[in-house]
Amino acid sequence: MFRKMMGKKNNVNIPSLVRGQEVLVLNKDKADLLGETFAAVHSGDQLTDTHRRQMIQKIGNHKNSLEKYQKYMSTLDMNITMKEIKTVLKGTGYSAPGEDQLCYAMFRQIPEVTLKLILKLFNKIWKEGSIPNSWKRAIILPFNKPGKDPTCPNNYRPIVLTSHFSKWMEKIIVNRLGYYLEKNNLINGYQCGFRTGRSTMDALTRVSNEIEKALKMKELMIIVFFDIEKAYDSLWKEGLLIKMKQMGIGGRMYNWIANFLLDRKIRVKIGNDYSKEFNVENGIPQGSAISPILFNIMINDIFYDTDKCIKSALYADDGVIWMKGKNIKYVVGNIKKAISKVEKWSYEWGFKLSASKSCYMVVTKKRNINIETITLYGQTLERVTEYKYLGLWLDSTYSWKTHLDNLETKYKKVINLLKAVAGNNWGADRQSLLSIYRALMRSIIDYGSIIYGAAAKTSLQKIDRLQCRALRICTGAAKTTPINALLIETGETPLEMRRIKLALAYWMKIKSNKDDNVNSIILQNCWEYLKFQSNGFGWMVRKWIKMYRLDDKEIAHFNPISVIPPWLVPEVNVDLKINTMKNDWNLNEIGIKTDIYLRNTYNNYLKIYTDGSKNLKGYVGIGIYISEFKKFISKRISDQLSVFTAEMVAVILSLQWVEEVRPDRVVVCTDSKAVVESIKGEGNDRKDLVLEIPHILFRLYRGGIDVWFCWVPAHEGVKGNEKADKLAKRALEGEITISIPFGKGEGKSLIKSKEMAKNVE
Repeated sequence: MFRKMMGKKNNVNIPSLVRGQEVLVLNKDKADLLGETFAAVHSGDQLTDTHRRQMIQKIGNHKNSLEKYQKYMSTLDMNITMKEIKTVLKGTGYSAPGEDQLCYAMFRQIPEVTLKLILKLFNKIWKEGSIPNSWKRAIILPFNKPGKDPTCPNNYRPIVLTSHFSKWMEKIIVNRLGYYLEKNNLINGYQCGFRTGRSTMDALTRVSNEIEKALKMKELMIIVFFDIEKAYDSLWKEGLLIKMKQMGIGGRMYNWIANFLLDRKIRVKIGNDYSKEFNVENGIPQGSAISPILFNIMINDIFYDTDKCIKSALYADDGVIWMKGKNIKYVVGNIKKAISKVEKWSYEWGFKLSASKSCYMVVTKKRNINIETITLYGQTLERVTEYKYLGLWLDSTYSWKTHLDNLETKYKKVINLLKAVAGNNWGADRQSLLSIYRALMRSIIDYGSIIYGAAAKTSLQKIDRLQCRALRICTGAAKTTPINALLIETGETPLEMRRIKLALAYWMKIKSNKDDNVNSIILQNCWEYLKFQSNGFGWMVRKWIKMYRLDDKEIAHFNPISVIPPWLVPEVNVDLKINTMKNDWNLNEIGIKTDIYLRNTYNNYLKIYTDGSKNLKGYVGIGIYISEFKKFISKRISDQLSVFTAEMVAVILSLQWVEEVRPDRVVVCTDSKAVVESIKGEGNDRKDLVLEIPHILFRLYRGGIDVWFCWVPAHEGVKGNEKADKLAKRALEGEITISIPFGKGEGKSLIKSKEMAKNVE
């Protein structure tokens, strides 16, 4: 309803389609026509003779690269495990199934016995490298492109439905392949798409920071925006297999992917009618779980051969190159060389760059800058003064006027929507209106705000005024109501403070993986930061981290990579039975019955009790109690950390003690259910600490040590837990002995607390 009120409509019904002079009315005929149209996209007809000659030559030079592997030597080739099957299944959502009508919701209900059969099936497919044909068939639902003529078959986009069975196995393969690529740094740093911990902001901040530096140094900067024709649909399958072997991907992984891409078929569905089957010659299947990572492999080296003076950024297939300098001829000459190398790459790997959609921009404060013609495939590229890159409108003067004007237009539509559903005695209540504001307006304001926040203050005030209008409608306040009162009433913060908060969150993200993120250069000292003043992210974030006293804080890696391949680590033994049983116990007997349960269940196990504590000053301590050894460990860790982190550190220290003493059987008892669930693989908090546990367990399991983790209730009289709790509280009185970096959630909490203090001021 909201989309319709904002003027956005999706035409579900397919009207009569026109083919030449013929008008098609029947659904079956329309489905066949659309099927032909979608299949033609995968044919590679857009490629030139030069492309085809280069591709044939490439195949001739790499004949061995297209042969099936017979030997399997890599850890990637090991059998799929039950742990992998369950982990992937837990992460699935709700989406439309393929032709077999089997969906994730059904798979999540199947018993352990059936899971074992599915594991056997997956491993049979994995060993033989032969995927069922039914998994390679896709159903396509056509949707008209907004604002396009619905009678033309070329104006439809396909929504592809494939087998969830296939996607289930694909996601297992993706996890292995993704781990291999990231662990070995095989994906270039400038690629920000389809990677954990990366986003469009990485590409946008890099480009914008370079623009700001160029303008401050009174240089000009030429940016070339590339568009690849039918990038996914026309991807050259043989070229992909060649690149995989060049990256060292072989064995079962290679065989499975090669077979996955072979003999794929599509059918179009309109109403209850289906088209005939069409073969898919090229491209990677849309809607497939593995397609994004395969595309990253194929496009990985697009800018690899460009000179060092040429900088680049890439988000999926949205690529840009740029160079800045004062010598116009030198800059243009290098840009032309770079484009020529990208052209050569496209011929070699079967991609066709669109000369009509690719363009370039000259960013400078000077007027009437004339430069030589820049070409692509011999065709003149269009010089633009504004361009929408990854959702933000960049302009040649870096004023952000175009982007802010577009935002204003969008916001006014949301305000009209709020007016339509609001009323004093009828309509949506305040909470519903605020939900609409946050979903449709604030989310758009936030996107890219750390970058376009460099605009002039007067330009940004337009957005502030629109926020005020929206909040007045949500609250029903009078026009004269002060903005501060509106913000307090709705629990919102000023947009300027939100920009600071988002900028600091992004700063933490860069700092956490500074060794892996090319954007870490933005945080380094440079001449421009010291010499000039600017409102850009690179300048302002340095001021804000000092203002919020974050400059001395150590940030943990948000997305660490395991030293041990995750599929080699066995399932963790977790016991949460007490959590269920205590519901049937009386309150005054929970502690006693917990001790009895532990004594009966883990009679021959060494029991280790762990706990964490935090006081109002932000001091954090951990306690470990081992009754059989009369061992007491009490340590204070870094201030302002969460109790979750303290509990996790206590568990890690207890396992390190087990490594030293090496008892036969151990049960670690903790009163943090979040920690137990994270160890089990169901949590995402503090990945850096969570990864430590399987590493230690891997070594302990290999040494024949049996380790269990058991949840026990807190403050219910469990003797071991009470002693661990006292040890943790005693640690708060001592000095810090263990330094632990801040996690993502803790960093955000710290920023929020500082923000609240600023609001009070």
